[in-house]
Amino acid sequence: MSESVVYKNALIFYFDLLGTKNRISDNCANINYDIFKTFKDMTTSNIKIKYTFSLSDTVVYVVDEIKPNTLYYIYYFMTTLQYELFQRHGVFIRGSIVHGKIFYSSDENLIFGPALIKAHAIAEKHGMPPLIYVDKSVFDVFNNDPKALISDSNYIGTPEKDYYDSTWDSIKTSFFSTYTDIKGIEHTYCDYLFNGLGFASSKMETYKEINDAYPKLLQEHKSVIMRCLAYYNDDSILSKYYWLARYHNRTILRHMINSSFLINNNSIKSLLIEGYYGLTEEEIKVVERKG
Repeated sequence: MSESVVYKNALIFYFDLLGTKNRISDNCANINYDIFKTFKDMTTSNIKIKYTFSLSDTVVYVVDEIKPNTLYYIYYFMTTLQYELFQRHGVFIRGSIVHGKIFYSSDENLIFGPALIKAHAIAEKHGMPPLIYVDKSVFDVFNNDPKALISDSNYIGTPEKDYYDSTWDSIKTSFFSTYTDIKGIEHTYCDYLFNGLGFASSKMETYKEINDAYPKLLQEHKSVIMRCLAYYNDDSILSKYYWLARYHNRTILRHMINSSFLINNNSIKSLLIEGYYGLTEEEIKVVERKG
């Protein structure tokens, strides 16, 4: 037994791609290659991915360096990844992010440890709705060490604790949302769609491009969900896209954007009733007043 093999603490990003098993069985090797290549090519100067592993419909990232602003960069990275996947490939992901003990070796292509088991368990247990769940262990890293949340230069002229508290509250409420399951247990997830304006417009230059970027992204999000609802027949798969349709519509409601961006019940083959999926009559009236 090698005495040099020890666990180290790291962030584990665990993803499952929705519908991949169907694409694999449909002999779409080139499509799956492009999708997994997107994962492989995802890079950021702010988060250094030390190890990537993929098997079947699962992809795992290991990030073992925690530095100031990492929590924000986690959200940015997750949002960018999800946009890349549904805009370029028409696919969505579910999964989890945890912090804990892991061993990995790129040379030997090995990865194991308690954090990986936990990430898998969270993704499998809470895989419906199809979200990227953020475990409490991730927030504990930043809650216990303010220097890991913000850099010294950020709070010049402001008391450190005050700046830390306001930044912490802002990040948690702006970038992450909570979902309560049928047992009444609350789970935190990356709310990739609600704050998409900044990410959708990050590569735009003119005011018009920036102004048009988020509506275009919402329309693409809507179109992919509707295509998936029309394509799949398996109830266990469809239930995930029903939830995404509800998530999409509730994001439109939160932004008070006009009703043309909503997914209506008539576009869902199993629903033969009027209205917009996942919204009450009162909520529909609020959105329809916008146009």
